[in-house]
Amino acid sequence: MLSVVASVDASTHQPAVSLPTPAPEVVSSGHCSRCSNMQRRYETAKRHNVCLRRRYKAALRKIRNMLRNKTKFSAAVGKFLHQDQLSCLSRNSTRGVKWSKSTIKKGLQLHFTCGPTGYKELLSQKYPLPSHRTLLRSMQHVQFESGVLSEVFNYLGVKVAFMSTEEKQCVLTLDEMAIKPAVELDNRTGHFIGDVTLPGHSGAATHALVFMLGGISTRWKQTVAYYLTGNSTDGTVLCEIVKRIILACDNISLNVMAVTTDMGSINRAMWKMLGVVSNKEKCSCSFPHPGHPGQSVYVFADVPHLVKNLRNHFVNGQDIVLPADVVKKFNLPTAVVCVKPVKLLVDYQSGKDLKPAPKLTEKHLEPSHFDKMKVSHAMAVFSKSVSAALHVMVDTGVCDQSALTTAWFVDIVNHWFDLMSSRHPIVALSKFDQAKYVEAVEFLNMVNDLFRRVVIGNEHWKPVQSGVILSTTSMLLVHEQLLNENNFKFVLTSRFSQDCLENLFSCIRRKNATPTSLEFKNCLRVLTVAQYLKGCDTGSYELDEGSFIADFLNPSVLQTGASSADSVDVGVFEACKPLLDSDDNCVVFDAVELNCLYYLGGYIVASVKKHEVTCERCFGELCANETEPVEESLTKLVRHKEYRSGCLVPCSQAVFDVVIAAEMTFRSVQHTLMAVKSNLKDILVQKISQRTTDATFSDCHSIKEKIIKCFANARLQFFAKRHSKLRRGKLSKSSGHELSSKSMQMRKSVSKIK
Repeated sequence: MLSVVASVDASTHQPAVSLPTPAPEVVSSGHCSRCSNMQRRYETAKRHNVCLRRRYKAALRKIRNMLRNKTKFSAAVGKFLHQDQLSCLSRNSTRGVKWSKSTIKKGLQLHFTCGPTGYKELLSQKYPLPSHRTLLRSMQHVQFESGVLSEVFNYLGVKVAFMSTEEKQCVLTLDEMAIKPAVELDNRTGHFIGDVTLPGHSGAATHALVFMLGGISTRWKQTVAYYLTGNSTDGTVLCEIVKRIILACDNISLNVMAVTTDMGSINRAMWKMLGVVSNKEKCSCSFPHPGHPGQSVYVFADVPHLVKNLRNHFVNGQDIVLPADVVKKFNLPTAVVCVKPVKLLVDYQSGKDLKPAPKLTEKHLEPSHFDKMKVSHAMAVFSKSVSAALHVMVDTGVCDQSALTTAWFVDIVNHWFDLMSSRHPIVALSKFDQAKYVEAVEFLNMVNDLFRRVVIGNEHWKPVQSGVILSTTSMLLVHEQLLNENNFKFVLTSRFSQDCLENLFSCIRRKNATPTSLEFKNCLRVLTVAQYLKGCDTGSYELDEGSFIADFLNPSVLQTGASSADSVDVGVFEACKPLLDSDDNCVVFDAVELNCLYYLGGYIVASVKKHEVTCERCFGELCANETEPVEESLTKLVRHKEYRSGCLVPCSQAVFDVVIAAEMTFRSVQHTLMAVKSNLKDILVQKISQRTTDATFSDCHSIKEKIIKCFANARLQFFAKRHSKLRRGKLSKSSGHELSSKSMQMRKSVSKIK
């Protein structure tokens, strides 16, 4: 409010009016202060709101990331933990948990693999697994007494009902393994176990005879019977057991098309009882189906066993004499196949750095008791590499022409084994490629005729000849039936072998090399229930999955004073002269080593193409072509190793020059590699690069650097592998460590038995 004050002026005697006075300054200042405070509070709230929005968005991102990680984590954990195991993790105890069948099966597998102590340790570390007692309860209903397992057929019938017609075609295999004679009390049944259970026999059990079914079109297997047997067994008793199993399979709609056994005397007696005959004059490879007389059941001799038997004849010095018409047809220099050229090959490459047949060693020609059981050792003798190496040694003058007959026979056995044990549709028997199919059938017929007329050792007929003829004839008949009548697209011939049964024995021996009858029964029972058949990596029937040139090179330096047999051909020397004319020309490669290096160059080119980024231009510079051909004497090993023309990559002369220079560089520094503590690969790549400055390639993908790195990586691995073997050998000799246990002492003693 404004105040008006009236007064009288003394000079004019008129009233004077005072003007309104403004509000006190204090009041105006207070009003502006409140506005400022509000403004400041507004700005603060605005900034806080922005901060909250930022934190809100960050929280949303964090939640989304957590949900994404949770999904990934759940998917990752779900790969090895089932839902009931995940639920168990949130509980304080596993008591009262209802475990699923898949979890109980996993527990049985882990218990079998780790043993009771290992499984208890997993439980003590709070792994969500069933208790030992739960596992025992899960198998209480499985009796698993010796004989034909009727309870297995009951469960098998449920699964067979959902199989297709092709999946119901199967093979019956039977074999026995050694067990330790013992009398033990079976606590589950309350009676003693250890006597023979095979009908018509008695005495102490020393072997276990197992019968197993395996699918032909799909990979399934199931143990259906087992018996405890003694040292002497009447093979004719097996006939009724085989027929009983075939009838039991027929009752659940399974069709047993073949029976596979080894060449033991017991099994041959069973063949004879079934009417199966295989000799020089006649081959009857089947018997009537007991449930369908118009249908045949074919009999096979296990192909891996046959290859091992043939290897034993070969390495024991028994010459194989070929028929005269075969020698003439294939233009062979002689009719005799002997082990002498193969021994010469082993002696030649012993201690050498470059080996034309790197997997063949002296132990393959003089196998110990355990080595004789390994199929891979037998196939190391009858391999494509051995055949190719013998051809190269003849071409280079290291061997005489008679070695070509042995090379031809080795190649024949190798190809026969590939056809009779195929595991991939590419090499299976099929009519996708009619020309290839006809060629395979003609080859198998030729092998049949060859082994019917060949002479092994003395004039006596050998069981291995009967086995080869029987298996080959059966395969020719059964595959035709499967392709034409059962609508199979292809036939994987490995399904007719005993690999599934050998895998089972390998699992049992993992627990104990020679189990007792009770241990065998318990292991077989657990394996059947748990469906766990992962074989041992060192088993006799292991598959060779090594790299193509594993152990291809072993360090060794050839001095200039080489013999005439090791001298380099003039043409080959000229091809490599640009790199041999260097400061390190003390290294001399013979013709075989140069072939090996050229083969290694092709491997490096193929590896670079497969694993590195390249283009057509730079890759074209790495491969040999018609405009710049490579010396023919360098490509002999590559040509002989090819299964079909063009399947191996031939490297160009420029790549081969780099490989030669790289090998020379490696040999010049290999004696210092063990003392170097820094990155050996980088050092080796640097030294090779310095030596190959004159070699030029396209710069678009640094192809030269990739070639050198690939060589250095492979060469260092070969060097390390060889030194590891040498070091282990020295340690075992100096400390006697190989005799530190009873099992190793036994293995050491038995290995001396040839």
